[in-house]
Amino acid sequence: MRKRMNYTQFTCRIEDELLEEIKEIVLDNNLYSINSFINECLKFAIENMTIN
Repeated sequence: MRKRMNYTQFTCRIEDELLEEIKEIVLDNNLYSINSFINECLKFAIENMTIN
């Protein structure tokens, strides 16, 4: 069973082509959801970000 996380709904704009690519990745890889995939991508980006 997955741990239930606290979420806040926030609206942002995503380029059409990028959203389609995200949908394809989630469907092709039988991932849990688009939401969880985007959250994992954001966590990865933040953890690997270098700010000068």
